[in-house]
Order: sequence, then C-alpha cells, then structure tokens
Amino acid sequence: MVPGGLISDVAKLGSDIGPMLPKSLVLKLVLLVQVMKERNLIGAQLIRRNDEISLLYDKQKIVFLMLHKGELQYNYRLEDIRILKLEIHRLRCKNQVLERSSQDANDIRSVKRTLTAYCAIPPGGPLRIPLSLSVFLSVCYVTLPTLEQNTQISQKLN
Repeated sequence: MVPGGLISDVAKLGSDIGPMLPKSLVLKLVLLVQVMKERNLIGAQLIRRNDEISLLYDKQKIVFLMLHKGELQYNYRLEDIRILKLEIHRLRCKNQVLERSSQDANDIRSVKRTLTAYCAIPPGGPLRIPLSLSVFLSVCYVTLPTLEQNTQISQKLN
C-alpha cells in the first residue's frame, strides 16, 4: 500500500523525474494512483451500503417487535370477547330462568285469585265448600291423579 503523501509527491515530481524514469514505470505509477482512487471510492460506497443495511435491519427489528406486540394485544382482545360471550350466555340463561319463575308466580297468583273468587272466602269467615268438585278443579286448572299415579306417589312416600 502506498501512502497518500507519496502519490502527491510522485505527481509533483512526475514532471521532473518523468523524463528520467522508464516509460513503463511512469505508466505503472499512474495506474497505481487510479486504482487507489477507485479503491477509496468503492470503500466509501461500501461503508454507505453497510450503514444503509444496518438501518434496514434496525427498521425490520422494530417492525417485528411492533407486530409481536400487536399480536399479543389481539389475542388479549379475543380472550376478552370470548369471556364476554360466555357472560352474555350466562345472563341469558339466568334471564330465561327468571322469566319462567315469573310466569309460574303469575300462574300461582291467578289460581289464588280464582280460588278466592270461587270459594268467596270472607276475611275471618268460614271456608265455603264448592258444590261440584269437578267444576272446582276445572276452574283451578287442577287434574286429579290417576290410580297409577296415586300408587306411585304412595310408594315414594313409603
């Protein structure tokens, strides 16, 4: 490797020494100077390219980190949505149960009103026995158990 100062010295002395040196040596020195300039230019380009590549790798790393964070947040949101769907399902089931119990309570109230109206129980007064049991049961929406049902009930009690 030839130092840069030597090249400038050779260029200065080229006019003085040029006629004394053989022509092939002068051509080799000129070629050497040109090659060194090209090498310096290519080296500078290589350094710039390497800097650009390192910047691109840094950008790629940042993009991958952001993508990973986004995927984590997306998965958390999916889990939240799944939990909320389960909560909605639970609340709907609870609502249905409450509606059924409300309907049962309304049915019981209507039977009570019907019985009260049919039996005409005055407050503190005696209970009036209906004349026809079948009419009484039809008004109250009650059916008498069959013989088989009576035996099953008695077996359960025993």
